[in-house]
Amino acid sequence: MNCEGALELFLQSLTGDLDSDTRATMEAHLAACSQCRESSDGLLSLWDELEALPQETPSEALRPRFYAMLHDWRTEKQSRPRLRERLNGWLASWWPRQPVFQLGLALALLAAGFVLGPRLRRNELAQLRNEIQSTRRLATISMLQQQSPSQRLQGVSFSYELQEPDPDVIQALLLTLDADANVNVRLAAVDALGQFTDLPEVRRGLLDSFQSQTSPLVQIALIDVLVQAHAPDLAAMLQRVAQDPKLHESVRQRAQWGLQRPL
Repeated sequence: MNCEGALELFLQSLTGDLDSDTRATMEAHLAACSQCRESSDGLLSLWDELEALPQETPSEALRPRFYAMLHDWRTEKQSRPRLRERLNGWLASWWPRQPVFQLGLALALLAAGFVLGPRLRRNELAQLRNEIQSTRRLATISMLQQQSPSQRLQGVSFSYELQEPDPDVIQALLLTLDADANVNVRLAAVDALGQFTDLPEVRRGLLDSFQSQTSPLVQIALIDVLVQAHAPDLAAMLQRVAQDPKLHESVRQRAQWGLQRPL
């Protein structure tokens, strides 16, 4: 068993996911390898810190605010005349009164329907998707600005529903990562921004944010996301982190791990 495999098994053991034989093999490796033993002690310390974090409870105002927002959205949507209703009104004004002309026009419209019908349905579906996307975007940004950490966590989770990256949402997530006082919210923002690491501005924002972070949990999460994204200039940053005695030992070890990965 190599060192990387032993540490991965150690993480699984923290959640009770190892059988007795695999656990015994892992413990034997940790007993024989001082470097892995130090790393596992650091991971165990982080795990204890996670256990000690206070549990957030949703605000009582969350449900009323959500339903109020949903009501406003439905009201605004119903107030807009649908494309089909406008088309029906236009056709009624031009519909002939003579049956023979009605039949001829109906046959012409039927033929046109075979050609234009699919296109109209696609336009309506595209319009509906755009409206849903816009609603999700506004809900995400609004929730990220709430005072309750649980509401801000909900705002971060809303960002996963966006089908395409939105510049305003990405900027709000980066601001949350830099300035939010709650560690759990910042961790969630790191995970959410991990969806968009193909964008240069996101990779640069994650790199810059590392300097302002004080929580080892957030620092390790940033290293993991940046290593996975193969961010430019990451090797130089990891070198500095690995040699910085002011940082938590587990963070320095994670930087060393990152330097051993393909960048």
